[in-house]
Amino acid sequence: MKTRLKTAKDRSAAPSPVRVLVADDSAFARAHLRQLISSRGLDVVGEAANAAEVLDRYSVLRPDVVTMDLIMPGLTGLDAILALRDLDPDCKIVLITAVREDPIIKGLPAMGISVVHKPVRWRELETALRGSLSANSGAS
Repeated sequence: MKTRLKTAKDRSAAPSPVRVLVADDSAFARAHLRQLISSRGLDVVGEAANAAEVLDRYSVLRPDVVTMDLIMPGLTGLDAILALRDLDPDCKIVLITAVREDPIIKGLPAMGISVVHKPVRWRELETALRGSLSANSGAS
């Protein structure tokens, strides 16, 4: 059975829509994701341009899910994922990347981390968000 993400536009939605933190070093990519996500009624509660900002904003905002770019300045998206999981083992993450052939990326779904390849399209992002929100973190 296919289910939709609850949004603010749904009459039967929970009191608040899914809260998303968008992390990408590219302002253009963040704007694209923000528009894509918010146009579907989900709530973009914050943005981050690097891993340090992701960790800071996650601690304050406590979003339902984080969209995380793989390649960012300083710590990589993978480093940030590990740090987020140390902070909150149940953190829900969708990795956004242009990298396709990498064994580490192929292993992320086993950790409950969905992967979406660039260019990002709503159908793939929605599936990844749904999967991430319904999956266990994979942390032990």
